[in-house]
Amino acid sequence: MARIDSLKVVRFDVDIDVVPNVYPRGRLPWQLYQGVRNEVVRACRWHGPTGTMGLCKIIAGALEPDHQAWEVGDQVPDYYLDDYQYGNRLCLYARLYGDEPFNPYWLRDLVDVLERFPGWAIGVQNIRENSVFVFGDRLMVRGRALRLCSTVSDVVEAVGAFLDPRR
Repeated sequence: MARIDSLKVVRFDVDIDVVPNVYPRGRLPWQLYQGVRNEVVRACRWHGPTGTMGLCKIIAGALEPDHQAWEVGDQVPDYYLDDYQYGNRLCLYARLYGDEPFNPYWLRDLVDVLERFPGWAIGVQNIRENSVFVFGDRLMVRGRALRLCSTVSDVVEAVGAFLDPRR
């Protein structure tokens, strides 16, 4: 746990500046996006039901994923990972449900994945009036409940109180 305790906690004001668009003139290949998502799905599965879409079959040269070959995930997930690619930013979005899904063990495994994909982030969407983006080297936070957080433990505690449990 020591490694995540040493993650920087960085405050930000505007979502758009958190994860830059490294493909401004082109398009982030879906294979890259879904490949990173597959690794995040694998990490989340260690902590609870994950879905509702599971692993995406990566097909080199295909213009888009084969939705018929896409693995079905858990229908009532604690870790809901959007399968839709929003634009060209290196960011996946998640909603967390269940009992304490935003915890140090999940963060550790998520950071392990994201360290292998520099610049990528996971944005947690269902924190009421607050935002968290998890990177391989930092947590970026915004909102009244998170503004005084200076450690990962502070963030974990604050997020736990503000996660929206509605699915």
